[in-house]
Amino acid sequence: MKCFYRYIDNIQISIIIENELYEEHKLIFDSLFITFLDYQKKGFFNNYLYYIYKSKNNLNEIIHNYKISDSADNDWIFSLINDLENFYADILNCTVLHGSCIQIEGKNILLIGERWSGKTTLTQYLTIDMKCGFVSDDCIYLLNNMLIGFGMPLPVRGEKIDNTYKDFFIGATVDSDGTNRILYAPPNIVERVFSVDSVIFSKYVESKNANIIKLKSGEALERLIRNVRSKSTMSTLFNDMVRISKLSDCYVMQYPSCNIAYEMILGVIFDEK
Repeated sequence: MKCFYRYIDNIQISIIIENELYEEHKLIFDSLFITFLDYQKKGFFNNYLYYIYKSKNNLNEIIHNYKISDSADNDWIFSLINDLENFYADILNCTVLHGSCIQIEGKNILLIGERWSGKTTLTQYLTIDMKCGFVSDDCIYLLNNMLIGFGMPLPVRGEKIDNTYKDFFIGATVDSDGTNRILYAPPNIVERVFSVDSVIFSKYVESKNANIIKLKSGEALERLIRNVRSKSTMSTLFNDMVRISKLSDCYVMQYPSCNIAYEMILGVIFDEK
C-alpha cells in the first residue's frame, strides 16, 4: 500500500492507497496529496485513516473511511476530491469556507465567489501565470487562527487542455453536474497561513466596467457567513467570521479579465490608487 501522512495542529491524517491504483495514476495522487509526506513503515497510523481502493472486492478488513476509485468512471477524481474535503472537515472539526486562498507578494488573500463566478479560473491565472502562492481552492479550513489548505489541483471547467497550462495539467474529470473539468496543479504550494490581509468577493462580468469597492465589516461579515461550507459549532463559526471581517480589508470586485483583476487586487492590497 502507498501511504501518505500529514500533521495539522497535533492531528495526524493518514491516507492509504492500493498500490496498483496508485501506480496507474501516480501524477494525480501525488498532486492530491502534495501537502502530505510519504511514509513506508508499518504500524505508524492512528484512527484518522482514509483508504483508497480500486475495487470493493479488494477490501480485506472492516474500515470506516474509504473510497472506491474506479478510473473507468469519468467522475472518479472529482468524487474523490469531494470525499477528501468532507473527510478533512470531519477530522479537523472546524469552520470551512467556500473559496480560494492565495498569497500575493507576502499578502494572504481570500477569494470568495458564487458558483460560475470565475473564482477558480481567476485562481488559476494568479497561481500559475502570476506565480502566486496557492493555499487552497474551494475549501478553506479555519483552525485555531490558521487557514489550512491541502493544495489540491484546480478543477477548471472545459473539455480541452489549454496549451498555456499544459505543463501543469494532471488529468481530466467530470463534476457532479456532468460538466467536464480539466485539472491543473499550481506550482507554489503554501500549506497554511496565519492571517488574512484582504478578502475579495469576486465576480467575472463580460462588460468592460471593472470596479472594486471596499465593504464595511458588517457587510463583509454577512457575505462571509453566506459562504460557510461547514462548521463545528455556531459560536466558533461566528468568532471566525467576525475576526476575519474586522481584521481584514474586504472588497467586492467585478472584473472583465483576469489580468485586470490582478491589477485591481494589487492596487488595494498595496494601497496604490
